[in-house]
Amino acid sequence: MRSATGNCKQLDDCTAECEGGEGTRDKILGVCACANQPTTDELCNQECRLNAPVAGFTSPSKVQLTDSTGAPTTINLAAYGEVFGEPTGTGNTRAVSMGGDAAGFSGSYDMPAALVAASDDA
Repeated sequence: MRSATGNCKQLDDCTAECEGGEGTRDKILGVCACANQPTTDELCNQECRLNAPVAGFTSPSKVQLTDSTGAPTTINLAAYGEVFGEPTGTGNTRAVSMGGDAAGFSGSYDMPAALVAASDDA
């Protein structure tokens, strides 16, 4: 079995990724599901998720951010570099920011820092 970074690992060897705790490595992705990982509700309960900022594409290169007060901000991503691909839908949707590193994928109900900075500039 290989980790997400390509190193050989045992399926049950998630000590580093789970901060000393136990976990199981996904056979396909090579990332660990940690037994000591908090649930979604422990991180951000239903009320938190309902009040989380909303992001949606209004065009292939424009994102509209709506904060918890309902105030919208539109950001033209093309102003920050090339935009590749095209969204399959437009309008506000509940979005979760995803990121990853050697320990695996992670999600956040906060807006990505780069989008927040861009909205401050808008």
